[in-house]
Amino acid sequence: NTTNIVTVQVGTKFEGGAICILKGGWCHVTLEVTPSHEVENGDVVLSGLPVPIFSQYMFLNTTNGAGYSAFIDKDGSLIIYFPAYTTVSRVDTCISYPTLS
Repeated sequence: NTTNIVTVQVGTKFEGGAICILKGGWCHVTLEVTPSHEVENGDVVLSGLPVPIFSQYMFLNTTNGAGYSAFIDKDGSLIIYFPAYTTVSRVDTCISYPTLS
């Protein structure tokens, strides 16, 4: 299996970065970002991710013990879905999901 590093973009309300590795039909993302503004439903955390086989819903853990519900859409964007916590708190998490690639 070939391993590829995928370049992703951090959303405009976030600072930090992510590493995205694609291997064997799976995407593995290590994410460390901090919101620079209050987070709202529909905000993009990352874009340019490999397209998932099906919608991927997840919980993004934050350093204050709260978090954000999120999903990866058909365009490869990680989007906030009804934030549990809306002020600045760093997201430190890893996610993996099956892709169409």
